[in-house]
Amino acid sequence: MERAVRRQFLRIMAAERAVKTSVPAGRCGDMAAERAGGAGTGGEAGPDPGGTEPLHQDNPLLSLPIVAIDSVLGLMAYDEISGLRLVCKRMDAICQRLLNQGFLKVERYHSLCQKQVKAQLPRRESERRNHSLARHADILAAVETRLSLLNMTFMKYVDTNLCCFIPGKVIDEIYRVLRYVNSTRSPQRAHEVLQELRDISSMAMEYFDEKIVPILKKKLSSADMSGRLLGVAPAKYPEIKLLMGPDHNLKWIVALMVAVQLLSFYLVKDLDWKWVMFWAYMFGGCVNHSITLAIHEISHNAAFGNKYAIFNRYFGMFANLPVGLPYSVSFKRYHMDHHRYMGGDGIDVDIPTDFEGWFFCTRLRKFFWVILQPLFYAIRPLCINPKPITHLEIINLAVQLTFNLLIYHLLGVKSIVYMLAGSLLGMGLHPISGHFIAEHYMFLKGHETYSYYGPLNLITFNVGYHNEHHDFPSVPGCRLPQVKKIAADYYDKLPQYSSWVKVLYDFIMDDTISPYSRIKRIVKDAKQD
Repeated sequence: MERAVRRQFLRIMAAERAVKTSVPAGRCGDMAAERAGGAGTGGEAGPDPGGTEPLHQDNPLLSLPIVAIDSVLGLMAYDEISGLRLVCKRMDAICQRLLNQGFLKVERYHSLCQKQVKAQLPRRESERRNHSLARHADILAAVETRLSLLNMTFMKYVDTNLCCFIPGKVIDEIYRVLRYVNSTRSPQRAHEVLQELRDISSMAMEYFDEKIVPILKKKLSSADMSGRLLGVAPAKYPEIKLLMGPDHNLKWIVALMVAVQLLSFYLVKDLDWKWVMFWAYMFGGCVNHSITLAIHEISHNAAFGNKYAIFNRYFGMFANLPVGLPYSVSFKRYHMDHHRYMGGDGIDVDIPTDFEGWFFCTRLRKFFWVILQPLFYAIRPLCINPKPITHLEIINLAVQLTFNLLIYHLLGVKSIVYMLAGSLLGMGLHPISGHFIAEHYMFLKGHETYSYYGPLNLITFNVGYHNEHHDFPSVPGCRLPQVKKIAADYYDKLPQYSSWVKVLYDFIMDDTISPYSRIKRIVKDAKQD
């Protein structure tokens, strides 16, 4: 019975599509415009552009109640549903809604399957490898990654009604994989099972990014935003634009922090080594890490504004002095890539290397990875995206070496050790360092960026307001809490943290999280500094 209804419905829809091929030339233009409008928006269709009666008025199936139409379409594959979008505007609106619901349903089905498998796996990773459900877990983990990529590609546009989840065939393939996992005791290896899913989903995402996203972006009203609010905020919250511009207090705060560290260099020069290291972690690490976040602010020209960009570069060199390692100019170059092409493979050096993801996969190894974070952040650009040295980087290096030699000559080796140890320890296993992982590691599927609203924002220039920062990078850190307050109905709904220490603990102890837990994208025609 179900198959008969399905065949009859498809026969009628095919006949209606055939009618379109025989309409007059002028009407064909209207139908093309109708299809373009249907593909670009997720809302209900408007009136017929030609002013004529809709073609489906004589179609009894489309005159049925929406519940009945949903029941009939529920018998079809999602690939067939996506093909029916061409029938007419009403059918397009119905199919868009079903495609969006289908993607959300397959996400929930995957979560249920993964939860059931995890409940049967042993806690020890060494025991999991030889378990009968090991391959099931591998396949589900790979599907989770694929779902996250699809979510990041499509759903931010779907949520703002700019389009629907277009590739229905991908939903069908995910369901096929999940049913295969549930019904098979000894599945094939993950790469064999997921080959078709990887191929069609990658093609769908590449086509969407190359052909459809440029059209959707023309509908966005702000060029200063990175993608989460998608042009809604400037129209709904025009006062946010008033928050953009330099922070005139930043240069005085940074000057005070540099002076405090210079005084610390003097005070530790005669201490025992154990106290030098103690204060390097407890005090120097906090101050130096805070200074690195001030340099982050300066990289966005928050000290002197965009009009005097070169002043910001030289002021960044000044702020760099107590850190001991010359990096402020280079950080500016790579950090702009992070904002323009976040997660870009071979571009965004915030993404761990393949070696990091492969090797640091156990709790003990992740513990050491957290300790060695400063080392990896220093080496990663050379491995992932090396750039030619600029004259400003040479100046930065010369100024920093001169300063370090001066401190060594005047105050001795203990002050130098305090300075360098404070930077390395403060950016390793340190409470403030939780922001490195909290910002973009995917603790929740489909969420790439997280904000932290705890007290450590007071000494980190509000870097915890990270969703707000990526949405409005021209707003200095001191005003990001105002952004959240203005757009509270948006930001309050997003996943957030209240403890960076807990983030570090969860990252180390959670076996499902590793340096691989990042979204990576293929970026074409990227323009880098």
